Amino acid sequence: MKRILSTAVLLAIVATGFLAAQSEADEAYIKAMTQSDPCQKVQALKAYLQKYAGKGTQYENFASVYLCLTPCPTKPAAESIQYGEKALTMSGIDDLTRMQILITVSSLYIGTGQNLDKAKTHAGQLIELAKANKEKDPGEAQWTKMIGAGWFLQGQAAEKAKSMGAAADAYIKSYAILKDPKIMAQIKKLAKTLYDAKQFAEAEMVFRTLYNQSKDPESALILGQTLFRNNKADEALTLFKEAYAKKKTGELAYNIGIILAKKAPQESIDYLIEASFLYPAQSQNALGMAQNLFFTSSPDAKINDVINKIQEKQKKIDELTKAFNTKFTDKNEEDLTDAEKAEMKKILADIDVQKAEIAKLQSSSSEMTAKWTKRMDDVKKKIGTR
Repeated sequence: MKRILSTAVLLAIVATGFLAAQSEADEAYIKAMTQSDPCQKVQALKAYLQKYAGKGTQYENFASVYLCLTPCPTKPAAESIQYGEKALTMSGIDDLTRMQILITVSSLYIGTGQNLDKAKTHAGQLIELAKANKEKDPGEAQWTKMIGAGWFLQGQAAEKAKSMGAAADAYIKSYAILKDPKIMAQIKKLAKTLYDAKQFAEAEMVFRTLYNQSKDPESALILGQTLFRNNKADEALTLFKEAYAKKKTGELAYNIGIILAKKAPQESIDYLIEASFLYPAQSQNALGMAQNLFFTSSPDAKINDVINKIQEKQKKIDELTKAFNTKFTDKNEEDLTDAEKAEMKKILADIDVQKAEIAKLQSSSSEMTAKWTKRMDDVKKKIGTR
């Protein structure tokens, strides 16, 4: 009986010591968390973990959480990642806080450009955790926002890893949820970067994803232009015409006219005339091409002679242009010899002569001129009725 009593007293003494240590640890944690300066809070939490880590204190998990989440300019990204990864392995952390850790750690991996697979994994875990909470509580909007954030992080990680198709797909999913214009801007920026770098195959993939989401004339236009650059003129033409049927714009008309110029010149003319009225940036070019097509592709037998002469002049222009490009395209004028400068001026002058003769031939036929004027007026009336 005496031995049992002694053991009970011993346990009571040990428990008292444990509770005192626990209370001391709690006070240290609370003191750290009440620091107003973020960097001082970080230092206090580090001191807390150095002293109490592994000793069963109740706030060890959250000390790691806030060492990850607390912003401090002097805290290295690697340190935040380390504490975040540690916190993710610990129990007792609510789902919302766990999501915040996943966002932070994934973002830091992306920012450093390292461990991008981990960044994608954490973003995926964020999506799944948010989906699970949404199933339990469908009316809570924050879970939907977390899913959108997860897809955005997936997109950032994929873009950083140069996996542009996956990036576009993830950004599109994020935009569909969050409807944030900044995400759409990111998608367009991604595609434009590829387009400007002449990576047209990759740009096509991104623009196609964008178009499949919106089906609007703007995305149809840029996808069509990319398809044209990828030598897919027929597909581009179909896309341009579909968009044109929804919303008639000068830029779409101009692109349709250019593609049709060789395939169906007579059909091309009206599109180019319309572009000359509706697309100021290319108005002169569009009108010039339309006029040239009209005067060189007319089926009217009465003006074949004029057409043949114009075609001869155009052929001469093409030959002179080819000669000019062969000799002078890659040269700066200041590097040319006097003889080369003289030759260059002569070629340009000869081209101007041929152009002037074509203009004269075109205006020499009053019948053709009248028909051209009527064609222009008809298109203008069509525009006026819309």
